[in-house]
Amino acid sequence: MSILEKLDNWLNKQGIRIYLKPGERPPEGYFVREGKRGGMYYYATKRPEKKKGRPQKEVATEVNKLQNNFMGARKKWHDLLAVRVKLQQLDKEFPSQRNKDMLKQMNKRVDEARKNQRDLYDQFKQKTAKEKPLEGDIETPREREMFSSEIREKEMLGGGCNETFKVIYLDGRKGCFKPVSGEREGLRDAVHAGTCYKREVAAFKLSRILGFDCCPTTVARNYGGEMGSIQDWVEDGETISVTNKDWQHNPKLQDDIEDLALYNILLGNSDRHGSNAMIDKNDKLWAIDNGLTFPLNDDDGGISIFVRRVEGNDIPSRLKVKLNELNKNWDNVEKKLGKYIEPDALNGVYNRMSEMLASGKFKVSLAKWGW
Repeated sequence: MSILEKLDNWLNKQGIRIYLKPGERPPEGYFVREGKRGGMYYYATKRPEKKKGRPQKEVATEVNKLQNNFMGARKKWHDLLAVRVKLQQLDKEFPSQRNKDMLKQMNKRVDEARKNQRDLYDQFKQKTAKEKPLEGDIETPREREMFSSEIREKEMLGGGCNETFKVIYLDGRKGCFKPVSGEREGLRDAVHAGTCYKREVAAFKLSRILGFDCCPTTVARNYGGEMGSIQDWVEDGETISVTNKDWQHNPKLQDDIEDLALYNILLGNSDRHGSNAMIDKNDKLWAIDNGLTFPLNDDDGGISIFVRRVEGNDIPSRLKVKLNELNKNWDNVEKKLGKYIEPDALNGVYNRMSEMLASGKFKVSLAKWGW
């Protein structure tokens, strides 16, 4: 390898950027990018332009519109609540008639906002209560059972960012229910509240397409007059953040770790920390809590304890076969996942798949992989 080639490789690894002056153009064959800071730039060495997935037409349904209206009203209510707290603190430290009048007006605005978001939620709830699964969504007997079986008990679970409930079916089997109304806005810039339950189902669908038995069965269904996702309960399991099992160095689990790393890269997962992965009594690893996946862009970066174990390593041939099959059958992927996630999110899966196929390594250009 010549000195120039070595220099070119070193520059490429460093990701050195050359910024353009106003009106300036890059050399022929170099792609221009726009940075968050510093304006337009190109890399010091040529990098292949990301191939975009085929664009899809996004249809805003009546349910989507009602959901967006409700989410916007709820955010406004929460914002007003925060302002009211500050006014209460101000009136406590510096009591005055002016502060009391401002607080009185704010109380009125909070009550109006609360009533508005309740009315919009009732409209949304009535509409989703009539929703049925999309045609072809129910593919396995277990999905059918989870969708149609009666639930006899529900209890609140703590510890998560969004509202989560443990549900028990009449036959005693358990599940994890996440209602759309319990999703919080602002957890990620590239994943919006009101879409997490769909991403839970899409993540399960992708695991089936890949042939990975790593995501518990997940369906979208109505329960208690509200739409949400229900995921199968991992029996006799514990999160890997608290387990005493040495899963990281267990030779029997190395293939599972590689599978989950590939799976999380494709998901663009920004929330796969130790509490969102489980190991059961048979030493099987499970990927749970998949709501913060399929980002609309790469700004959120990625979080995956599994990716960190193998990042930069060569992808084994058995997984390259999986990626090639995914690419070959992309029409089927679009058909199945496109029901749940946005076109930009679907394009992100395609781009990450293409990047791994090109490099042959567990590495993509998400902002950063943490944890």
